[in-house]
Amino acid sequence: MKLYISLIIIGTAVFFSISCKKENKQTTAAIPELYGGKYQETKLRIYKVDGATIISDTTYDSSAFSTDDFAKFISGTAYVSADYSDDPRVTTPRLAKTGTVNLELYDYSFQTSAYVLSNPQPTLNPGGIYTDTLRSADSKTWILHTVYISANPTMTAFVPETVTDAYYTMP
Repeated sequence: MKLYISLIIIGTAVFFSISCKKENKQTTAAIPELYGGKYQETKLRIYKVDGATIISDTTYDSSAFSTDDFAKFISGTAYVSADYSDDPRVTTPRLAKTGTVNLELYDYSFQTSAYVLSNPQPTLNPGGIYTDTLRSADSKTWILHTVYISANPTMTAFVPETVTDAYYTMP
């Protein structure tokens, strides 16, 4: 009888152990995975937000970008390259080709529902405050969402935010 009860207890423990493992795998699979490698920039949306109102909005498609416009993700380090600039301090931000390539280096880590990018060597940003997050658009495309909050000259209030959504797609 002791053997019979022992087998039931062991069988129940194994069943619950397998059930828990399956549940954990499903939860982990729901988190988007950022595969290492180079992603080409395919779209850029720049818009100004004043409270809940969008006051200017411009979208650039893949024809506006060159092979120098990309993001590369390797073991917690993101390399973001661009041969264009946009000034978040102007009233209507526009993309402007610079003729030079700007390569920025970030650390990234997954936090709750998005990857958060941070500058490993912070510098003073005279244009204001910014935040960067990276979210999955689909299985091959990621959106780098950046919000710039520029302080006004009196430093007592903030002017409208400039937001960029840069789309990067794995070729």
